[in-house]
Amino acid sequence: MKNVKKLVLMGAVCSMLFLGACNDDTTDPVPGEGTTKNCKIASTSDEDGTVMYTWDGDNITKVVEESDGETTTYNYNYEGGKLTEIVEDWDGDIVTYTIVYDGDKVSRVDVSEDGEVYEYYNIKWNTDGTLMMVDNFYKEDMADVLWSGIEYTYADGRLQEFTETVDSDEDGDLDGDDEYTTYKIKAVDDKINPFYGIPSYLMDFTDMLSLTKNNINAATIGNEDLELPITATYEYNSDNYPTKGSMNALGETLNIAMTYTCE
Repeated sequence: MKNVKKLVLMGAVCSMLFLGACNDDTTDPVPGEGTTKNCKIASTSDEDGTVMYTWDGDNITKVVEESDGETTTYNYNYEGGKLTEIVEDWDGDIVTYTIVYDGDKVSRVDVSEDGEVYEYYNIKWNTDGTLMMVDNFYKEDMADVLWSGIEYTYADGRLQEFTETVDSDEDGDLDGDDEYTTYKIKAVDDKINPFYGIPSYLMDFTDMLSLTKNNINAATIGNEDLELPITATYEYNSDNYPTKGSMNALGETLNIAMTYTCE
């Protein structure tokens, strides 16, 4: 989601501050002192625009982003209680993410325009239900070409880091000669991550927005040559949901406000 990914002002940095990921320090969120029992994220806003969220019970059904005069809408479609399709509409340019299951687990996501699949993701899971590996293929001259892969590392069931490798030498393999980026989660809070459970990662498997109960306070992005530190602080309401976030990287700060619909 573009507005959420703008947690700092550089492209690769943007996906980390609210990353849905957790490590050994991740804990069950501490109950707040308010009277509400359940809250859903309703909006986020920053200096560039807003994001509005629509829910049907526990299912996200629509996300509308307005930024820099442009509007992007994501419609989440369900069949039999399962999410089967996400349709992205960027000012009339339509991209469809079709979700394929093996039992109850997502095994593949096809990405298409005008009914033609131009790339897809193969997904593997650990036996405990956590993500293990995602391979990204694109279509070229009637062939399926491996472009990138992500491997996730856990300790005690907690995601500590993940590494994305890109086939930079275009030899069809992912190996030590290729470029990679490692995302490391250094510290989290003990409060509620309002994006937990939103399946936005099915459109971007480095945007781990929906896979943690907690909010990240510190992380790094980089490789063996350079690691970029990122920090984030929050203000919370009485129910321990963050209402404001301040994100810092490379000397730049971005402030984000969040609102909720509560039961």
